[in-house]
Amino acid sequence: MEAALDTGNLASGINFADALVSLTTDMLDELDRDPHRDPEKEAELISTLRVYRNAAFVFRRMVGASGEPKPALEKVCAAMIEQGHDHWRALVGKAPGEGQSTK
Repeated sequence: MEAALDTGNLASGINFADALVSLTTDMLDELDRDPHRDPEKEAELISTLRVYRNAAFVFRRMVGASGEPKPALEKVCAAMIEQGHDHWRALVGKAPGEGQSTK
């Protein structure tokens, strides 16, 4: 999705966005079904999954059913992707800004 935003070829990211929604939803459902889960320990993982899933929802909406992009959503989507990256870095223990996009 990020590459599709960078290149302006939004149609190239739609399949990825669809797959990301499916995968993150499945993972969140599995976490919910785990009777021994520790919500405090898994908070960052859950936040990461939710933010990336929401970014994928925004991406799909941005492209729209007609295939015509909705430019107003581009910045929102890019910000959500970056927020997902921030959560991911926190999850894997990287310092803030480490491995951050250079855009």
